Amino acid sequence: MSIAKEFHFDVLMTDVKAQTQPKIFEILAQEAAPLCEVEVGVLSDVLDQNAEDRTFPLEDGVAIFDVKSTHIKTPALAMMTFDRDIAFNTMDGKLVNIMAAVLSPQSCGPVHLQRLANVSRILRSHDLCMALREVDSADAMRALFMPTQDWMLAA
Repeated sequence: MSIAKEFHFDVLMTDVKAQTQPKIFEILAQEAAPLCEVEVGVLSDVLDQNAEDRTFPLEDGVAIFDVKSTHIKTPALAMMTFDRDIAFNTMDGKLVNIMAAVLSPQSCGPVHLQRLANVSRILRSHDLCMALREVDSADAMRALFMPTQDWMLAA
C-alpha cells in the first residue's frame, strides 16, 4: 500500500478549545460534514449516537472514534488535539487529549477496517503522540504524517 496515496488525514485540528465530548463532536461535524457529503446536523447526530460504543482508548490520553453510517457518503479521517484533557465516554474512562476519527459509509466494510487498523497502529507510537501534543498548527501536524516519518512505516 502506498502510504502517501492512501493514508492521510482529511481534517487536522490542534489545540481544539472545548470542554466536553459533545462539543468536540459538534466541532468535528462542522469540519468533516462537507468532506463526508452530509449535512452538519445529520453528522452531528450520527456522532452523538455512536459516541458510547464506538470510542476506543489506546495509549494514555488517546482515543479513536470509529463511525460507519449510511448518512456518510465519502470517507474521511480526522485528527484532533485538545487544549486540555477531556472526559470521553471511552471503555477505560480515562481523559483524552488526542482523538482520531475514522468516518466511513456503511458500505465500506473491509476498507473501513483497514483504515481503522492503520490509524490504530500509528497512534500506538509514543513518540508520535508526544509530537502531536506539541504541534501548534495543522501544517505542523500534517508534517508528522509525511511518509518519511518512522511511525508512518507502521501504517
